[in-house]
Amino acid sequence: MSRGISTVTDLWREWTVGLGGGPSIQMLEETRGSSWCEGNERRFYNRRKIIINKIRQRAASMPGGETVENLHAAQEWLEGLRVRGGKSLDWMSKNIEMCN
Repeated sequence: MSRGISTVTDLWREWTVGLGGGPSIQMLEETRGSSWCEGNERRFYNRRKIIINKIRQRAASMPGGETVENLHAAQEWLEGLRVRGGKSLDWMSKNIEMCN
């Protein structure tokens, strides 16, 4: 997982598609379970997953559920909150309950 990611959009891309030709986090979960992620990487993964879960939760609450369009809208909504608040992804993961 990239430490250089600073936007919700890039986090979603890394999670679902992968970055720089690397595998997506989602694919790693599906094929390897949790064996690929240990130690400090596990903590980093868990913090990032909180944000991914919020995107999915928000999309699921929209009419039609977790469609591609709703997932995109949920990413934009969460990124907008982050930018307007001048916050980092790390802050967001630790304070996700404030994102409503």
